[in-house]
Amino acid sequence: MSRPFHKDEGLFENGKLILSKQSNKVDWLYVVDPQKMSPIPVLGDFLDELERIRPLISKWLKDKCPPTNRFAFGSDLLQPVDSQIRGNQRISEYLRSVNIDLEHSSDFAYQINRPCASGVIKGMQINRLSKWSVIRIQTIFQVINSGQGVVAPNPLSSEVINACRLEVDINTSADFHYDIPKDSFIPILDELINLGTSITEHGDEP
Repeated sequence: MSRPFHKDEGLFENGKLILSKQSNKVDWLYVVDPQKMSPIPVLGDFLDELERIRPLISKWLKDKCPPTNRFAFGSDLLQPVDSQIRGNQRISEYLRSVNIDLEHSSDFAYQINRPCASGVIKGMQINRLSKWSVIRIQTIFQVINSGQGVVAPNPLSSEVINACRLEVDINTSADFHYDIPKDSFIPILDELINLGTSITEHGDEP
């Protein structure tokens, strides 16, 4: 049996805001507007965009959020670099415990979870999951014959961009089986955001 699903979406600030609801899960997504895609698909500066969305989510938590026993905060960040080698160099500054062969390696990816105790709710663990990689983004422009639907065999132009990528997933542990007190909703959100922001600023730390 499928679970009831509902989705609302619309333009918000520099991107698109999506609210999706299932019977046991609610997701708020702030994503790039497909109509404004650029070679690097980003909303803007991470901290600036975070401050744009944060008051709206806090108000929703206060006024409309249903009872829940889990929270999560996630982000997907890109930092352009000049080359693959420079990407390895840059990401090694965030991963001081990892030895990367800067000049002779490619397709680098590193994932780790560093759980910690919540400072808001006693007995709750928080997962600090981060995934680091150096990627290449290639944008290809082609000509399509609208009458016949034929794509030109060769691209008109192609752009390759190297970037460091960080995917952050900060979430309360599934082992916590009690409803979170409503007056702790916003403090928990703040705690998750602060933990995620710390990773983006200081890298992987115990």
